[in-house]
Amino acid sequence: MDQGWVAVIGAAVGSTGAAAAAFVTGRAGRRQASLQAASQQEQWRRQLRRETYGALLSAGSEARDQLGAVYVAQRSILFAPRSAADMEPIVERLNETKPLVDAVRHATATIFVEGPPSVLEPARRVEEGLVLFHTAMLALATDQHNAGDENGRYLLAICGRQRVDIRADLLNFASAARKVFDGDSSQEPVSQVSSDSYEPSAIDATWFLNCLVEALGLPESEFELNGTIWDNGFNSLSLVRIGVVLDRLYGLRLAVRWFTSRQQLTLRQLAGELGELRSGSPS
Repeated sequence: MDQGWVAVIGAAVGSTGAAAAAFVTGRAGRRQASLQAASQQEQWRRQLRRETYGALLSAGSEARDQLGAVYVAQRSILFAPRSAADMEPIVERLNETKPLVDAVRHATATIFVEGPPSVLEPARRVEEGLVLFHTAMLALATDQHNAGDENGRYLLAICGRQRVDIRADLLNFASAARKVFDGDSSQEPVSQVSSDSYEPSAIDATWFLNCLVEALGLPESEFELNGTIWDNGFNSLSLVRIGVVLDRLYGLRLAVRWFTSRQQLTLRQLAGELGELRSGSPS
């Protein structure tokens, strides 16, 4: 073979080998960079979770302590003669607690984005309990209709229960958070109330509608029986007032969580389940 051709072939082979080596090296570099980016992303998410979990526990514990102190102070004067001026210090202390409750709500919103699923329900329970505690306390302090009557006693009982329940909820959330960082984020299945568990009758629907009118002081036309509690604009205080009426008139003592655990049901379907409870059938 001509020596010139030998030189050309040798150069071509060498160039191909260098290009292949450069390709392999470049691909390995990109893979390494991708792995490093993924590791950094995981570290960032872990740190965000740690900070968010800590913020919820810190704000939640402080809010519970402050609301508990206000609860003790308010309980001592609730059934004594009082004026709006007498309640101003209570209202001011409750307003000072509101930023802590809002901090818990913000942390819970972040948790619902960052997860994992195993901490979502514990976080939601802390938020729900604090919002209810604060809302009920504010209703006691600002609504004179709640002073010294049956509504007031019912709201006070709810506050006392929340004071205890929130501590347990915070402990449950802390336990779930520790499991995340220990590598165990498994979640026990949450039982859901079937939307077709109870077949509401027209009588049940009419009866429940009358309860809503009595509890919230709104005309029947304001309620959409085929909508959920959230579709109808209910909040924690709305549910408390509904509970007061159900307890006073029918002896059905239901916590706010009874309603929120059935948030996917329509008012019509809730009427069917409440009808079963009212008639003494097992729930």
